[in-house]
Amino acid sequence: MNVRNKELIDRRFDQIDGKIRHLRHLVSGTSTTKDFIEGLQELQDMQNEVRSMIDRDTNPLRKG
Repeated sequence: MNVRNKELIDRRFDQIDGKIRHLRHLVSGTSTTKDFIEGLQELQDMQNEVRSMIDRDTNPLRKG
């Protein structure tokens, strides 16, 4: 894994951690179910992006 990809993945993990904290806050506050579901979707999108980055970087058939 090259340094740039590692930095991008580390940054995404930091964003995921922040999103988890945000979702915990939504649950303990007066937020709506819609707010929470939107937060979950954003978190899932981040997870999928990180998974794609790792798959691209570790795929032996990757060109470039």
